[in-house]
Amino acid sequence: MVYIVLIVIIVVCLAVIFYLVGKKAKKLRLIAVEAIPEEKQSEVKKRLLEVKLQKRLTGAGKGSVNLVRKIFVAAWSVAKGIVKFIKGKKKGGLFTRPFQEVRVKRELKPVDAAGDKLLEAETLIKKRKYDEAEEKYIEILKDDPKNIDVYMALGEIYMSRKEWEAAEETYRHIMRIDPNFLPAQKELSGLLEITKKWEDLKQLSQYILKNGSEEAWVYIRLGLSYRRSGYPDLAEEYFEKAAALEPKNEAALDYLLEAAIINKNKSLALKAFNTLLGISKDAIKLQSYKDKIDIL
Repeated sequence: MVYIVLIVIIVVCLAVIFYLVGKKAKKLRLIAVEAIPEEKQSEVKKRLLEVKLQKRLTGAGKGSVNLVRKIFVAAWSVAKGIVKFIKGKKKGGLFTRPFQEVRVKRELKPVDAAGDKLLEAETLIKKRKYDEAEEKYIEILKDDPKNIDVYMALGEIYMSRKEWEAAEETYRHIMRIDPNFLPAQKELSGLLEITKKWEDLKQLSQYILKNGSEEAWVYIRLGLSYRRSGYPDLAEEYFEKAAALEPKNEAALDYLLEAAIINKNKSLALKAFNTLLGISKDAIKLQSYKDKIDIL
């Protein structure tokens, strides 16, 4: 059916072409007749007119050929368009193809360059290629200088390489971007414990508590800062708060027991020890605590 329609269109176009060419030729014939001189004109003048007429006819022939070519090309394009239209109707409607083109364009949407670099950096970290991963993260920060996730990743790299100053500055920079970003504060508090910066740890822990984040690890770090600064009584208070928040937190119970023993608070020490008995599987540690409590 499609090919029959195509043939009909071509035949119609050819008919139009022949009509136009015939009309043009007729017009040229009229011009030629008018241009013929009277019989009294000299043979030379007749010859010149004949030559002139021949040139015009030749030029007209070329023009007709060009006209035919142009009309045929246009007709062929129209015919192809109609065939595509008919095929499109068969496949499911007039607008099937435009919708497909839009869908393809969405699928070929350019991939985010920063996302690619993040994936590359994560892969490098898994391979322990920290220097190369660091370079990738820094490249991302050039375009996105407030990307907290990237700074956190850099902090982990510096921690793994024991570059304490670089790690501390990274976590503090995150706090400047977002003063309430707790994950960075937690990492920084652990770093301050490692580097034994007890006064800084105390200030940071108090800052976190002031902002409403009352969690066991915050009280443990604050208790440590007081204990290492020579205030075991205050340390005991904060360790007790940590254990109250997380009764099965073995680290909190360990710190509480040690502080109670130092402060000779036998009742609190026994209470913490009895709780620890149901949690810890370290028999040597438990026996050591028991011996110390017995001599209080």
